[in-house]
Amino acid sequence: MNCRNLLLSLLLILVTLPSQAQPPPQSGPELESLDPEQRRMLEHFERSWEEMPPERKQRVLRNMRRWQEMPQEQRERIQRGREFSRHDEERRQRIRNNFENFSNLPEAERRDIRQSFRRFQELPEDRRRALFEEFQRRQQDAEPRRPSVQDESPEVNETGTAEE
Repeated sequence: MNCRNLLLSLLLILVTLPSQAQPPPQSGPELESLDPEQRRMLEHFERSWEEMPPERKQRVLRNMRRWQEMPQEQRERIQRGREFSRHDEERRQRIRNNFENFSNLPEAERRDIRQSFRRFQELPEDRRRALFEEFQRRQQDAEPRRPSVQDESPEVNETGTAEE
């Protein structure tokens, strides 16, 4: 009996061991296993990839696949949003004001502006650059003149006294 109890105990231990054993920790996919385009997209993770928890690696890969499957137009909108956030607050406010002004225009005028912009984008780059420089010059000419020190000095009449 004693031998039988010992055998039963050993059998129970052997049966329960696999269920209690922890699977070896998985490190997630390795960068080397990804295709070249995916590695290029994830190159900014290269230093931290080995230490990254497997769940995070999976999340990064899932987001990368979503990006790859996203229509080009949607990707461009997201990129513009990123560019917007890189501007200083004064520039962002000017952009917001311009957007609001554009939104308040009649639909026909907004359509004309969009068509003009599309035609502008189709021009050769050197022509676009020249037109843009011309536009900037005209904008500078149209800016209200800031008063200089001379503008702030009082007028002097014929008698030599200052007039306020």
